[in-house]
Amino acid sequence: MLVTLWIKDALQKPYSTFDHINTYAVKQSIAMGIETSPAEVKAALDKLIEKNIVETHQYLAEEKYYAETIYDKSNIYWYFFKLKRPD
Repeated sequence: MLVTLWIKDALQKPYSTFDHINTYAVKQSIAMGIETSPAEVKAALDKLIEKNIVETHQYLAEEKYYAETIYDKSNIYWYFFKLKRPD
C-alpha cells in the first residue's frame, strides 16, 4: 500500500522513468525504516498500469513528443509513466 502511494507521489511530475519512481520509493522506504526492492516497486507499478491508473508512454524523438503506448512488460526502462487524469 505504501509503495503504491509513493509511486503516485513520484508521478506528480508527468513522464517519469522507472528509475525516478524506484529511487523515490526506495528513499521513502529508507526514511521510514522499511525495506523495499525494485521488484516490489515494479510489481506495484504493474498493478497500477493494469488498473488503468498509470499510463505508459514512449518518447518519439523525431516528433518530440510522448506517445501513449501499450506496456508489454518486456523492459520497464524503455517507458515513461504518467498518472492518468480523470476525464
